[in-house]
Amino acid sequence: MALVVFQYLIKYLVNKHKNHMKTSNLYSLDLKDLSKGLIVAAGGATVAGIQNVLNSGSLTFNWKSIGITALAAGLSYLAKNFFTPAQIVSNAGSENA
Repeated sequence: MALVVFQYLIKYLVNKHKNHMKTSNLYSLDLKDLSKGLIVAAGGATVAGIQNVLNSGSLTFNWKSIGITALAAGLSYLAKNFFTPAQIVSNAGSENA
């Protein structure tokens, strides 16, 4: 009985900390911000590349335009996170059984 209660308590504490995370502090970036900024930059480059192909009507890429779009998307995401104060984000809607 005590082992079951102990296992339940450990599971509760692990899930409690897993469902709450703190964002980076004001005027700072962490590795999570940089990795997400890279993902946003890659997504922006993909959208820009698809848009260029659709507008030109042929499979040609304007690499300068794609690079500028990726750089702008990544930097704007990082700037947004740099000037946003720390928050605690909760995944209260998702339940882990």
